[in-house]
Amino acid sequence: MDYQGKVAVITGGASGIGRALVEKCLELGMKVVLADVNAKELEKTAAELKPTGKILPVQTDVSKPEQVALLAELAYSRFAAVHLLFNNAGVSDGRPLWESTPADWAWVLGVNVMGTAYAIQQFVPRMMAQDSEAWVINTASLAGLVSGSGFGIYRASKHAAVALSETLYHDLRLANSKIKVAVLCPAWVKTAIVQSARNKPQDVQEPVLDDYARRMGGVMNKVVQAGLSPSLVAEQVFEAMAQGKFYILTHPQMTPAVYVRLKDIAESRPPRDTFAEVYLKPEAEG
Repeated sequence: MDYQGKVAVITGGASGIGRALVEKCLELGMKVVLADVNAKELEKTAAELKPTGKILPVQTDVSKPEQVALLAELAYSRFAAVHLLFNNAGVSDGRPLWESTPADWAWVLGVNVMGTAYAIQQFVPRMMAQDSEAWVINTASLAGLVSGSGFGIYRASKHAAVALSETLYHDLRLANSKIKVAVLCPAWVKTAIVQSARNKPQDVQEPVLDDYARRMGGVMNKVVQAGLSPSLVAEQVFEAMAQGKFYILTHPQMTPAVYVRLKDIAESRPPRDTFAEVYLKPEAEG
């Protein structure tokens, strides 16, 4: 795709991978609809990046269908087309599954799954009507390809995001659409995903964690902060699109963990906890 002058919509675009995608799109000469639920971060990012390109900032809670509908209306009213749709907004919660509340489930699934579903509903028909080359890139996670202990709602949401993306790919092919689909499955990226609580709705209380959950959260924070830079992930995304890839795996060294899970399934054996094996046991021994 010749990106010059094209239009990208990026949810969760005020920080982390989302902001890096915004910066990359602007670098390529694109116009960007920058959506984020956090008004302060949205205003700050738009102010910092606006001199480098055309940006339309829209405060959007992707878990609210009416707000996603408004996002699509504003994007098309302003730019008349959308060529790249990055469903990137995502949150995480560390409460053990048996202590998770309906509000916890509604929040995480509302953002990570329904937010993507609402965007597909609002944008894809319009993008199909354009009859031009376009992409939908959904941000899932390596956690959507493997299993393990902790962060159960987040893991469930990311498995759903992968399956949703696969189905969208097949459905668009059957419709002979020019829209291509990719699912981004990053492992450790230096973002604020572990601090998702900063954007929690008021009805979602802070979890009371047991010792294992606190330990896991501490390890998770360390590996995330030592992870890839979001800008490198953005580069990987555009390289993958140039190569026509569907699954975008940012950490090739983690691919064996995917094979472990597939073998567990094929052999009907209990799943291994590859995260705990790699990151928790050495700490316990140390």
